[in-house]
Order: sequence, then structure tokens, then C-alpha cells
Amino acid sequence: MSESNLSAPKTPEEPLAPFYEAIGKASVRWQFVEASLFVIVHAILKTEYRKSSAVFFHIQSPDSKLQLTDRLCQIHFDKDVISAEWDDFCKDLKEAIKFRNAIAHWEANFISDRSLIDASEPAVALTRHHLDIKSQADTRGLTTSTLNEVAHEYRALANRLLHFVLRHFSMKELRITHLPQGLLQYLENIQNSPPEPPPPLTPSPPLPSRQGRRRSVRQQRKR
Repeated sequence: MSESNLSAPKTPEEPLAPFYEAIGKASVRWQFVEASLFVIVHAILKTEYRKSSAVFFHIQSPDSKLQLTDRLCQIHFDKDVISAEWDDFCKDLKEAIKFRNAIAHWEANFISDRSLIDASEPAVALTRHHLDIKSQADTRGLTTSTLNEVAHEYRALANRLLHFVLRHFSMKELRITHLPQGLLQYLENIQNSPPEPPPPLTPSPPLPSRQGRRRSVRQQRKR
């Protein structure tokens, strides 16, 4: 590689790499949560893996998957388990879905006030789409640091959900339903490790007005 290549200027997208990486990490970690919900549904149904898989993954929206899981838990568990364990999970899952939906549907906007973000992170955040009429009244935003915290929370939440399964269903019951061997091995590993404590998740920071963000975008384009 020549010296000229080594000193080549960065592309406009390169400084945003940590932001994009945080979005990708949070998106991937959400799948951990959905997989854990599937294991709960599968364990309650006590049916063959192919059948429970067809039922659960036929449902597309995260909200509907949680509603199915909640309905089955309300039927299967007694009131003590619901009040002591599952109700708290439901609250955490509903909050987690809000972040998941924001990651899936919001757009990236530049932040004009750098005091709102960590010094080391890109001045960009996910906010409501500028064509969404609700955006004028919504000042929330997901910055790089917030997205990384969300990714951490998703992994911990999935871990806690699987520990919930293993407290109430035996590995023997799960094995006879022909769950994939890799998943069974993963559950055995989870069973032998303590649950991850839920990390403190800071609320989405208020960001500058949309007009301010638009000015910031125009300034970036002029450079």
C-alpha cells in the first residue's frame, strides 16, 4: 500500500461508523429477545418444535409476539408467578419494543448541539422521520451511546428470560420436543451461569428542534 493511500482523506460516511455499528448491534441483539420469547411459547405449548416454530414465527410484529407470549403465560402460570416474575418481564419487554420500533423506523439526523452527546461519539442520532407529523412534538433521539446501552439491555433481557424458562421447565421436557441441538446446548450453558443483571438504561436524550437539525444537515452538506 502506497503512502498516498495511507494518508487518503476519510469518506463522509467514515466518522459515522460507530453510529451505524451501534444500530446494527442493537438490531441483532433484539433477535436474542425474540428467540427467548419463542422458547417461552414453545415450553408452554409442549408441542413438537416444527409446530411451535410455525405458530410463533408466522406472527410478524414484536407487539403481537409479546401478546401471544403474555396470553400463554397468563393461562399457564399461577398468579404468584405472574405477579412476582412475569409482570415485570412484560413491562421490560414493552419498553424494549419501543426502542426496537424506533431503531426500525426512525431516521438519522445530525445533532447541532454537541453538549447533548458524549465527546467521543458522532453528532448524529435516530429521531422520528421528518415526514411524520408526530415528529414536531417528539424531542427524543437515540444517540450512539444510547443505542449501545439498548444492545446491552437486550442481551441481558434475553438472558433473564431464558433463566425464567429454566426455572419453570425442565431440560428433559424441552429435549423431547426436538428443539435444535444448538439451542439445547445454549440453554444448558445458560442454566450453569447466573442471570445477567439488567443494566441501567438512560432515557433517550432530548435533542435540538427539528429546524435546528435541518440547519445542521445543510451545514454538513456545504462542507
